[in-house]
Amino acid sequence: MLNDSPDFAWLSADDVRQFHDSILEPNQLTGEDSSLPIESALARVENQVNYGQIEPDTLQIAATYAVVISRAHSFNDGNKRTALMSMLAFLDDHGFSLEIDDYLLAEKMEACAGGKINDDDLWNFIFEYLKEREQEDLTCESCGVEPVEHPDTSLCIGCETLQSQMDRND
Repeated sequence: MLNDSPDFAWLSADDVRQFHDSILEPNQLTGEDSSLPIESALARVENQVNYGQIEPDTLQIAATYAVVISRAHSFNDGNKRTALMSMLAFLDDHGFSLEIDDYLLAEKMEACAGGKINDDDLWNFIFEYLKEREQEDLTCESCGVEPVEHPDTSLCIGCETLQSQMDRND
């Protein structure tokens, strides 16, 4: 399992709408099909996890997002690309990426949307292309122990407070 914790950064409908809007080309249809709201598709993914129909696993959830969004046809155009971008964003949000040929991935998305493969099939396919990103060291550069509260200062809150007190005394 890629994530033993049930705490996921779930995709929101606004996230998916932004993905959709960003992938559309000038002459493509904009907007959503109001009878097939994206909120319903996204709720299906969370419900499948909550009711034990799929494992609470980062890759399984990402694959399920791809399948559910591509088949929901919530948008007037660009559903497969939106599904792909949603899957990749979910993986990225959880520290993973795919190193895969774009053509192969496009073929799999076509198969997802067409009902030829399900989320388990997609999971099995993309698993071999999954790469875990190295975690950034976000510990304080001064004490080296505490987590950084404000990345622009690279100091933990304690060292940041101490530094500001020292600056005032100078």
